[in-house]
Amino acid sequence: MNSYLINKFGKEKTSQFLREEGVKPLTNRVGKSLTSFIAFPQRGNEGSSKWKGNLSPKVTEALLKFIIDYKKYYNENSDVKVIDAMAGSGSLKLLCNRLDISCSSYDLNPNYQHGIGGWNAVVDELPESADIIHVHPPYYNAITYSGNVWGHHPHPDDLSRCNSYDEFIHKLNVANQKLYLSLRKGGRLIVTVGDVRKNGKFYSIQNDMAKLGKLESFIVKAQYNCSSDNKTYKKPFIPIVTEYVMVFMKEKPFIVHFSCTKHAVVDIRKSSNVTWYQLIKDTFEYLGGSASLNSLNEVLANTKKAKNNSHFKDRIRATISENNDFVRVRRGFYKLIYAAN
Repeated sequence: MNSYLINKFGKEKTSQFLREEGVKPLTNRVGKSLTSFIAFPQRGNEGSSKWKGNLSPKVTEALLKFIIDYKKYYNENSDVKVIDAMAGSGSLKLLCNRLDISCSSYDLNPNYQHGIGGWNAVVDELPESADIIHVHPPYYNAITYSGNVWGHHPHPDDLSRCNSYDEFIHKLNVANQKLYLSLRKGGRLIVTVGDVRKNGKFYSIQNDMAKLGKLESFIVKAQYNCSSDNKTYKKPFIPIVTEYVMVFMKEKPFIVHFSCTKHAVVDIRKSSNVTWYQLIKDTFEYLGGSASLNSLNEVLANTKKAKNNSHFKDRIRATISENNDFVRVRRGFYKLIYAAN
C-alpha cells in the first residue's frame, strides 16, 4: 500500500497522509475534531515557518472555532475579540484576518509588523479587554529572541533572556496574571508552553507556572519539525515531542482562583512517618551500598524514628533479617542486593 501511495502521490505527500491518518483515532472522537490531543504535521499558511519556535496556526484555529461554537451553543454573542500577547511571527493575527475575527496583536519586538511592537508583557499595561487572550511565551532559554531572532541587543524583560528558571517563571506568572485580569467575563486565557531540557536538567513550565481561573482543558500537542530531530545522542534520555495548551476560563469579575506548584525538600531522617525498611535502605545507599551493623546503628541513631524507640538497634537487626533486599556478607556486615559489586 505504501509503495502504491508513494508512486501515485510522491514520498512527501504520502508521509504527510500517513502521519495524519495515524493520529486520527486520537484527534477525532465522538464527532469532535478538537480533543485533548492535537497533531498537525503541516503547520498551515499564516505566519512564518522560519520563525524559530513558531506555533502552527491550525492549533489556534481549532481553539478559536471551539470557543465560537461554545458561545453559539449557550446563546451568547458569537463575535469574539482576540488578543495575541506574544505574537512572534504574527500567525494568530493573520489567521484572525482570514476568519474575519477582531484581533489585537502585541510583541516585545519593536519592529513587529502586524500590530503593536515594543510592548512589554511584564511591565506594560494592556489597554483593552478580550474574549480570548493567547500567550505563547518562550520556553525559558531554549531559543533566545532579543539580540538573536530580532534586534541587536538583549532586552532585560525578554523571558528568553532570564538569568534563571525561577526568574523566568516569576515573570511569566506576572504577565499571565495581567492578561487574565484583562479577560471579559466568560473569556479564556490560552497558554501554550512546552518542556525544556538544558544541560541534563528537565524543566516543566506547565507544571511550575501558576494556574489562573477555571482550568477548562489541558491539551497535549504533538511537536513536529524540531531542530533536534536530525541529531543523534549517545546519552540515554527521553526526547520531548509534545507541547501543552491550557485553556483557563474567567468565570466571575473580581474573583481570581489560582493554584501553583509548591517545591519542598523533606529529609526522611527527621520524620516518623516512614518505615524502618525505607530508612535502612536509604542508609545503605548513603553508605555506598554495604555497611556493618555498627555503622547502620550510628547513622540511624540520629533519626526521629530511632529516638522514639529505645530498642531501635533490635528493630534494625530484625528488619534486615526480614527483607530480601539486604544480604549478609559476613558476620555483622550486610549489603544491598542491588548494590554494585
